[in-house]
Amino acid sequence: MPDGKKIRVTDAEREELRRLHAAGHGRNEIARRTNRSLRTISVQAATMHLSFDRTATEAATRARMADLAERRTILADALTDDALRLSAQVWEPAVVYSFGGKDNTYVAACAGTAGSANATAEATRAADSAAQGQADWHRDFEISVKTRYSDKIKIKGYNQHNDYVISPWVNSPNDWTKVKGWWWNGTVEIVGYQNRTHTTRSTQCTMPFYDSTNQKYCDAWDKL
Repeated sequence: MPDGKKIRVTDAEREELRRLHAAGHGRNEIARRTNRSLRTISVQAATMHLSFDRTATEAATRARMADLAERRTILADALTDDALRLSAQVWEPAVVYSFGGKDNTYVAACAGTAGSANATAEATRAADSAAQGQADWHRDFEISVKTRYSDKIKIKGYNQHNDYVISPWVNSPNDWTKVKGWWWNGTVEIVGYQNRTHTTRSTQCTMPFYDSTNQKYCDAWDKL
């Protein structure tokens, strides 16, 4: 870092400063070339009765301000054009549609033109029908787990209220074990425990986003 150790300025450096100043270089350029701080250059220039011409800087500043003013004007014109275009679009015909439900019902209609009221009403009825069909599907699931080694299992994850919960241990004497009364969504962690070895294993199972049944079967035979 320049002047990091506060090295005294030598006579040779002062002569170099005088030469660079005479050549028309500014304070920043002289500081860069001599590897000195701006403060050091300013102090030394003052002791040597050297001043830096600010004319070029002032001219550049005025030019920059003029450029910015011009750009603001251009931006204001562009924003005005956008506002007028968007305002006109409000009253133009537009396509309205709805889709959803297990059959992915899709209806499109053009609003804002002659006869569009009936088409829009039809689209609305289709949307209501699709929503009703979707309501018959499920997003929360009761889980049955297929295990091979585990004598008991428990499940960790988010329930139907989106609360993170952990079920109690449930004995798993058979291949398939249902964790009754617990409802899950998203991805859950299933933990298995083997009595003989006192070891635990775990795996994950992901619930579908929607399904026509509220039961999820997680095959963990090779892992639990």
